[in-house]
Amino acid sequence: MSRLESIETVNIVTNTFDAEQGLAGGAAVTVQVRSGTNDVHGAGFWYSIGNWSQSRPFFQPANQQTPKFVYNQNGGRLGGPIITNKLFYFVSYEGSTDRRFASRFNTIRSAAMRTGDLSASTTTIYDPRTGNPDGTGRIPFPGNIIPADRIDPLSLRLLNDMLPLPNANPGVLTNNYYAGAPFLFDRRTVDSKVNYNITDKWTAFARLLNANQTAVARNIVDTTERTGG
Repeated sequence: MSRLESIETVNIVTNTFDAEQGLAGGAAVTVQVRSGTNDVHGAGFWYSIGNWSQSRPFFQPANQQTPKFVYNQNGGRLGGPIITNKLFYFVSYEGSTDRRFASRFNTIRSAAMRTGDLSASTTTIYDPRTGNPDGTGRIPFPGNIIPADRIDPLSLRLLNDMLPLPNANPGVLTNNYYAGAPFLFDRRTVDSKVNYNITDKWTAFARLLNANQTAVARNIVDTTERTGG
């Protein structure tokens, strides 16, 4: 995908398609990339957002600092002649870097719930071994408490070993776990193009686009690092 500084024109056709656009289903979108000319032209930009421009998140716990957030996007373009009236070059670059401390609230089962005590929930828990196949006639567990012998020990161990206990909003069943972890994202795109005027009627061009990105994130519950590129 061409980046901002590479694009010269964008044409969108939604009906009466030309032969060159084929049988488009809804719309034909044509993006034309810039080319070099006999004059050297260029441009550059840099956008920056950081903690200095951000307010404290509304739902941020009182005992937590404002999370880190630094985002930069920069790039530019340059085009000109290699051989006047014959051979031209164009190149553009765009890079983005994102550094932040990502945080959010999650819902984690309380210690009582893990032992089968769901009395704090307003949802009635029915015994699946009762009632009819269509769901009628089911009998609720007394006090909304599932007997200990009805809980699979392996499932209970996995639940206790893999998930932490709630650490926020005591007594609340939802959004009761606050967690955060570092997040990193880098993206760099280089778009280049060479135009050659063979004759007054014949032209040729070659284009090379190179794009790569890296993202490093941690699971906010188990802190396992995950990297993608």
